[in-house]
Amino acid sequence: MVERVFSIERIPVRVGQPSGATFRRYIRNGAGVVLARLDSDRVEHLQSVCELSLQIIHYSLLAKEGWPLCRQIILAVAPRMEQLGYRAEWIHLLEASVSWARAEQDTVAEAEMCRILGQMKRLLDSYALAESWLEDSVAAFRLCGDARNVAVALNQLGRVRHLQYRYADAIVCVSEALTLLDTDDGERAESHYVLGMVALDQRRWADAEDQHKLALNFRLRAGYQRTIGWSYQNLGLVCLMQSIYGERDRLLEADEWLRLAADLLECVSDPYHLALTQNNLASVQVRLGHYHKALKPYQEASAALRSLGAQRPLAQTYNNLGLLYLRLGEPERAEDAFRDGVAVYISLGDHQSRLNTQHGIVLALLEQKRFAEAAELCERSLSEIDRLQSVPEEYEEKRKWYTESLQKAWQGIV
Repeated sequence: MVERVFSIERIPVRVGQPSGATFRRYIRNGAGVVLARLDSDRVEHLQSVCELSLQIIHYSLLAKEGWPLCRQIILAVAPRMEQLGYRAEWIHLLEASVSWARAEQDTVAEAEMCRILGQMKRLLDSYALAESWLEDSVAAFRLCGDARNVAVALNQLGRVRHLQYRYADAIVCVSEALTLLDTDDGERAESHYVLGMVALDQRRWADAEDQHKLALNFRLRAGYQRTIGWSYQNLGLVCLMQSIYGERDRLLEADEWLRLAADLLECVSDPYHLALTQNNLASVQVRLGHYHKALKPYQEASAALRSLGAQRPLAQTYNNLGLLYLRLGEPERAEDAFRDGVAVYISLGDHQSRLNTQHGIVLALLEQKRFAEAAELCERSLSEIDRLQSVPEEYEEKRKWYTESLQKAWQGIV
């Protein structure tokens, strides 16, 4: 594991901080409030709990007092922090807490916090950092001899490697996780989720659907409504993608799954996954020809994702907005949306997705009769297509797009 050192100076200092006995009393009393309210189903209660937790952890770190309580709060409140979209300050506190856990030689807490940090970095699309934290988590759980939590961390690592297009590595992670989990363990849903997403990216439609249905079955048995909503969303995505790329119309099935997901995710206050669902619901409406119905959910999804710092899904929403504006006969607005998406993909270093959205710019330029610009962008993009040869479907599809658009551009110039 790579040792990291974090300075408390990174954490903002609040005005009027207590000290000494007051610190200890504040931490003890606040911890009682947090732990008593964590099971509330009221969003306003949960938000206040998260805010109070941030303050308690902050004071504990400053005083270097109350590690057992601080540790307990961090591990208990982490799922709520993730659910409600807490990001920057939470991550800084967690990073400092990992150093404290190491100083206390609390390897179990270190492993848990590294896993949480890896998950948070993934949600912020910082995949290299997410991978590093999760590798640390796997190593620490192995030291503890905790096979189940090794599997939990491996599943999270598999998610990251899938997002890096490292499909074989992702499968290795979750395959090992499945060997470590009991046959009825609900954590197996995470393994099947990763296998389903790899199959979906590779356009193995039946395999993708089977894996996501397995994930749903485990989540239904666990009865956790939030993760059930995730599975509904994933099955809707399979039906949507097969309708777009698989020459089989499953749009009505997609719409049904996604509406089930949206209802659940709104009830449990999960803004991140609700935004993903809204994006896909809007895409279904576009495919059904209901263009004006799609505009509002796309806009709501992009606003939520911007506020959460979720760059990759935000770029996907920009891409979808661009396609919608083309259908609405607004190529200038389409161009702006596509360029916003390309900028995000460049910042992420995701050239596969960038080349997809970049073709949207070409389409917008052709609609505006800016043929020379369209031709130049097509030629530049075609020179980059070879980097996709490891994904044959993507390679052939994008080469076809750009070649056909280049011919249209040349015809316009002539």
